[in-house]
Amino acid sequence: MKRLLLTLLSLPLITGFTRAQDKITLTSHIQKVTVFIEGAQVDRKVPVYLTPGMHEVTIPDLTPLLSAGTLQTKGTDNIDIVSVKTGKSYEEKKEHSHKEDSINAKINEGKNRLALLESTLQILEEEKAMLLENKELPSEGSDSWAENLEKAANFYRQRLKDISSESLDVRLEIDSIGRVIALSKKRLVTLPTEKPVEKTEVYLEIRVNRMIRDTLQLSYQVAQARWFPEYDFRVNDLRSPLKIEYKASISQQTGEDWKNVKMVVNTGSPNQASQAPHASTWWIRPYSPTYRQKQVSIGSTDYYDGSVSGIVVDSNGEPLPGVTVMVPSTSIGTVTDVEGRYSLQVPQGSNNLAYSFVGMQSVTHPIDGNLINVKMEEDVTQLSEVVVTGMAGSASGINTRALNRGPIRIRGNATLAAGSSHHTSIRGSYGMEDNIQDLDGTTESLSFSPSPKEFEIQQTFSLKSHPEPKKIRLESYQVDAEYSYFALPRKDKRAYLQANITDWQRLNMLDGTANLFLENTFLGRIPFMKDQLDDTLQIDLGPDPKVQVGYETVKDLSGTQFFGNKKKENRVYEIKVKNNRLFPVSVKVVDLIPKPMMESIKVERIGESGDYDEEEGTVTWSLNLKPSEVETLRTGFELKHPSGIALHLE
Repeated sequence: MKRLLLTLLSLPLITGFTRAQDKITLTSHIQKVTVFIEGAQVDRKVPVYLTPGMHEVTIPDLTPLLSAGTLQTKGTDNIDIVSVKTGKSYEEKKEHSHKEDSINAKINEGKNRLALLESTLQILEEEKAMLLENKELPSEGSDSWAENLEKAANFYRQRLKDISSESLDVRLEIDSIGRVIALSKKRLVTLPTEKPVEKTEVYLEIRVNRMIRDTLQLSYQVAQARWFPEYDFRVNDLRSPLKIEYKASISQQTGEDWKNVKMVVNTGSPNQASQAPHASTWWIRPYSPTYRQKQVSIGSTDYYDGSVSGIVVDSNGEPLPGVTVMVPSTSIGTVTDVEGRYSLQVPQGSNNLAYSFVGMQSVTHPIDGNLINVKMEEDVTQLSEVVVTGMAGSASGINTRALNRGPIRIRGNATLAAGSSHHTSIRGSYGMEDNIQDLDGTTESLSFSPSPKEFEIQQTFSLKSHPEPKKIRLESYQVDAEYSYFALPRKDKRAYLQANITDWQRLNMLDGTANLFLENTFLGRIPFMKDQLDDTLQIDLGPDPKVQVGYETVKDLSGTQFFGNKKKENRVYEIKVKNNRLFPVSVKVVDLIPKPMMESIKVERIGESGDYDEEEGTVTWSLNLKPSEVETLRTGFELKHPSGIALHLE
């Protein structure tokens, strides 16, 4: 009877224990990362071992840049996720800064030297005391008394003098080291205080009906990660296919290292606007162009090499590593290194560069030269804690932000499907809104589609949270191409090799930067841009020295004449093209005929050869040159204008 009563009294206690709220902390590790053109999605595994009942679960040590609106959790049928929220945690930085360690090392070195000097000084003082206590002089009466007395006096005098000199040197060094230590301690005190390390924590309320050992899936997106397309275009022989190596230059500063993770490179961007644009009224207003009456530039020979470099600093002038530098509306870009420096090949016709960094106001700077230095100001924003209770389904709360041709570029989208919300528990899933690693990617069949493409890397991948990018080889293609040359000798006396590719959409290529190799010789680095609406993709492969181009003024046929207040100027040019290759080549040569911006200036073309496009002001020749063949072309123009107007013709 007593045992039965004890058993009955114990039942409520056991029942209450199984229903109690249990607080536990679970560790997680990154399993997979999908990096986009802008941003990345991180997938984590969270091993769990739970007893029946309600549990308050904390998942700590996540990146402070976690976008709470993209947080998703996924479990199994055995787990009901009742609520999810995120918060911040702060801990003091355990590691001393390099500067602090250096100062402390200097202080310790000084203290060790002081101890040695003080010991030396003590020995000298004891030796001096011993000499003074034991200065016995020779007795009188001996034949050598005077001589021995003189020797003893000289010994005492010289040794005491040496001890005093050595003691003075030691004291001076002690004073000097003392000042260095005091100054070092002062510097140590004035060092800026290390900010506490910020981390994100995820808090889950979980209900389980039986003891389980399972794995939760946790995924979220971060902004401070991206990849840039890079290519190697290799031509081993102009009668062989073009080899294209497709690479990804990946960088991340998310505050958490990616160690031995499964890597997926996605050509889309989750931050790209997914809504169609809205048509609004287009208002126009009168515009009056202004001309410079006394100085008109015609046929400018300025040549832009497309290279832009510089340094990005903060408001205090300190270098900013990891700043994203982009050519707007393209996937061409780079990130600044640890010294805030960058270098970028910019396509001709680009007007601006865009600079962005977490915690800083974005900057758009006009391309006004080859050197562009930028200062970025802090953007102070407070991230509020997100709390959601009982939202079922897979919900989407992602914030979206709505060379002579003007290409239309098609870029992919990556979004999460929107879901409904209601106040119930969730069963199963829960949603809230240049070192090359030789890793080959595997993909599905190569067919053109406006949707994003993914490259799954076969081997595990590691990348620290650091501005320095890491390159991965995604794919290699052997592409049939027709090779030809293009020359615009008025601006550049070189023939540029071009590859023309049909059915190029299957290659899934984005705008990027390309390294050019011709017959195993590196020719340079250029921006690569494609025209989505053209059936043939034309790739510039750089200048070929084996096809020579000359451009000279024919002086006998060029000159200036005056007729009252009128002026006539003739310019005739001779173009020579030589094929030094061992097989025939096709060369397209283009020259410019100036077009006047004022009615008082008249232009007439000289010569009949070539195809003249009067609207564009170009003359084009299509040449087929045999080995060692030289073709000579002539072109020119006549200008008539008031003598008071100066024209720049060269």
